[in-house]
Amino acid sequence: MRTEPLRMAFWPVRADIVTDNLATFSARTGIAVTPVPIEGDYAAAIEAAFASGEGPDVFYAQRGEASRWLTDGLIRPLDGLDGADAILAEHRPLIAASARADDRRIIGLTYYNAGPFALFRNEALLAAAGFGTASDEATHPRRWEEVEAMARSIRARGLSDHPILMRWYRAPTGLPWAFLADCAAEGERLVDAAWEPLLGPDTPAAMVLARWRRLVREGLAPLAALDHDDVSIDDAWCAGGHAFYPTMDYLTAAYSARAPGRFSINATYPGATGDTLLLGHAILCLSATPMPAARLSDAWRLLRFLGHRDDDGTLFVHRRWACEMNLWTPYEEIDRDEAVRAARRSFLPPGLAASALAWQDAQRTRAAAPPLVRAPGYMAWSAALARRIEHEVLKGDAPVAQVVACLREDWLRLAGSSR
Repeated sequence: MRTEPLRMAFWPVRADIVTDNLATFSARTGIAVTPVPIEGDYAAAIEAAFASGEGPDVFYAQRGEASRWLTDGLIRPLDGLDGADAILAEHRPLIAASARADDRRIIGLTYYNAGPFALFRNEALLAAAGFGTASDEATHPRRWEEVEAMARSIRARGLSDHPILMRWYRAPTGLPWAFLADCAAEGERLVDAAWEPLLGPDTPAAMVLARWRRLVREGLAPLAALDHDDVSIDDAWCAGGHAFYPTMDYLTAAYSARAPGRFSINATYPGATGDTLLLGHAILCLSATPMPAARLSDAWRLLRFLGHRDDDGTLFVHRRWACEMNLWTPYEEIDRDEAVRAARRSFLPPGLAASALAWQDAQRTRAAAPPLVRAPGYMAWSAALARRIEHEVLKGDAPVAQVVACLREDWLRLAGSSR
C-alpha cells in the first residue's frame, strides 16, 4: 500500500503542461504526485520548505541554485541509482557536463533548457521606422552600437518612448542573467575555470555597464523594467511598444502565440564575439531528506519519466517541451525529429524561419554553463550584483570602473576564488 503522494515543486512556467505531465505519469504508473507550483521567489520558498521539514521529494533547480543546494545538503546526488550514468550518456555532452558537480556527482536530470539569449525584434515597429524586414538579414544589427543608433532614430521620430526593453527584472533570472549574457557576447569570461575572477575595469564588463547606463540616460531603455517580474516583463514586450528585447530564445513560441507575425529574432546576438551561455538549465533534483526505499524508488521513477523516457522508451516529456514551447532538450534525437523542427519553424516568420532555426541550433549546440554558476556562492554574488548595478549604475552615478572593481571584490568575498 502506497504512502502519501510524492510532492514535486516547480516554478510556474507553463504550470498547465507540468501538471498534465504529472497526471499522465500517475495514470500510467499508479504513483500519486501532488504538484507544488511556487510563485515569486522560488529559491527562498524551496529553502524555507526544507528548513521547516516540509521539503518536496522532487524539485526544479536552476544551475546556480543547484550549486548552493548541493553544498547545503538539500539535493541527493543520483549516483548509484539504477541507470543514472546511462541517462547522462544520452545527453548532449555540454548538457551532461552541466548536470554534474565539479566532483562528478550527478546533480539531477535535465528537464529542459531555455536556450541562449536572442535579440527579439518588433517587426511592425521596425518596418514603420524603415529598418527593413525580418527576412532582410543584411539590415539586422550585429553590434550594440548599431542597435543603439536604430533606437535613437526610432525615439527621435516618436515611434517609441523606449525602443529597447531590457531584461532587468528583480530576480536571479532577470538582471544577473542579462549581465552574464551581454558580457559573454562581448568576450567577457568574468571568472576562470578555477573560479578566479577575471573581470576588471578594463575588461568588457565595464563596457556593458557603461552601455546600460547610457541606455537609461538617453531614454532608450525604461528603468521601469526593474519593477517587472518574469511574467509582467513579457507582457510589456508583447504590448508592442518596444523595438528590441534581449531574452531567452525559446520565447519565440510564447510570443508568436500572443502576437502572430509581429515578433522575430535578430540574425545574430549583438556583440564582439556573439558567444552564448547555458543559463536557463532546469534540473530535476531529488530531495536529500531520507525516505523509505519504496518512496525513493517512486521518486526516481518520476524523475526518469520527466527527465528521460517513459516506460515505452519514448521521450514523451521532452518532445512536448520542444513542440509546444521551443524549449531545448538534452537529446539530439529530439532536434533531428522533423515534426519537432516543423513546430519550431512555425514560431518564426516564414521568411526568416530557416535561417533563424539554423542560428538557434548553432547557438544551442555550443552553449555552455559559465564556470561561475557552478560556484556554491554564485547565488549570493548574483544578488549582490543586481543590487549594485541597479543602485550604482542604473540609478546612481558611481564610476563604472569602481563598480566593476567592487563586483570583483564581491566575488572574492561571497563566492570564493578556489575550488
